[in-house]
Amino acid sequence: MLQKGGFYMYCSKCGTQNDDNAFKCSKCGEIIQKIGTATTPSGQQVSSHLAPAILATIFCCLPFGIVAIVKAAKVNGKLRSGDYAGALRASNDAKTWCWIAFASVVVYVAVIGILAAIPQFSAYRTRSYNAAAEADLMNAAIAQEVYYVDNQTYTDTIKNLEGATYGFIPSQGVTVEIISAGKENYHMVAFHKEGKKKYQITGPGGVLAEYSESSKQ
Repeated sequence: MLQKGGFYMYCSKCGTQNDDNAFKCSKCGEIIQKIGTATTPSGQQVSSHLAPAILATIFCCLPFGIVAIVKAAKVNGKLRSGDYAGALRASNDAKTWCWIAFASVVVYVAVIGILAAIPQFSAYRTRSYNAAAEADLMNAAIAQEVYYVDNQTYTDTIKNLEGATYGFIPSQGVTVEIISAGKENYHMVAFHKEGKKKYQITGPGGVLAEYSESSKQ
């Protein structure tokens, strides 16, 4: 049987007076009260959630973990004073703050992951925009060759290549410009408004390459 006097706990084994918050006898080591759970008169246990609160403080979020520890520390004291409703509230509060501390780590990791992925996603989008400009320029070159078969010259007007007749359908955001065209050859460039590169091709039989002012005809 545990005996309690004033603000002290007495060991049932050796009778040594211990501090009210002690869970082991300072003399013989006998456990005089359990940390983490206490029992109401109905026999229902009320957990202090002290252990997870400590873990949350060490490994998760210090501010939230400290709040959880403060709440957990109130549970046993309220039970000993007969405030079972207060002990239950403190227990629930401690558990809530533990979950908040644990959840903060998940949110933190998720945010870091998202922030890390943003540059990669942006680079991927830029590559896709550049690829669209390349593809459109190649399609326009094919359309120029088909146009030449019908007209014995290359066109200097991009609208002449668009549509079902010559098969050129520009992609959204891509601009294809015909710099020059005649009976012998053509020179075209293409770029996407959100891309990072501009491309050029000189035909017939030209090879697509990145555009530079020095290569402008």
